[in-house]
Amino acid sequence: GAAAGGGFGVGMGLSKDSDSRFVVVRLVADGAAARQGQIRVGDHVVWVDGKGLDGRRMDVKDAVAMIKGPPSTPVILGMDRGGMRYEVSLVRHAAPPGYVPPAAAAPEKKSILSMVTQGSRAALGTITSSAGGAATYAYSSLTGLAKSLPSLSLTSRSAPAAPAAR
Repeated sequence: GAAAGGGFGVGMGLSKDSDSRFVVVRLVADGAAARQGQIRVGDHVVWVDGKGLDGRRMDVKDAVAMIKGPPSTPVILGMDRGGMRYEVSLVRHAAPPGYVPPAAAAPEKKSILSMVTQGSRAALGTITSSAGGAATYAYSSLTGLAKSLPSLSLTSRSAPAAPAAR
């Protein structure tokens, strides 16, 4: 099902072993991993969609967050069973009837409206950031570009926050 962290998983419980590797400790009956049949309790997850899992730098919740995603979407896991590596292609759990996607679809109320002009040409764009400061990073990049080109000017303003839903 869905978790507070967002996303749908494959019906698999993870833990970290003494070597800081992510080990499967539980398979949910009728979950995607159990139905597919290749993964066993005790197997290690070594990568998710080609991205390695480093148990020395990541918590279990980080590994789980990489596995979870939108309902009914594919995920490929790189697994290890006693030194034998194998790959498993799974489909994340389907959304239950009446499921409404989380508010993640409504970005955080931080937008930057930017206009870049050069000579008679102008470009207008809105950068909306979600958590993580993407708009701040983009604005600082555009500001750097504007400084490097004498005929380029940049204007920006923060958009007003939308009224809270009632």
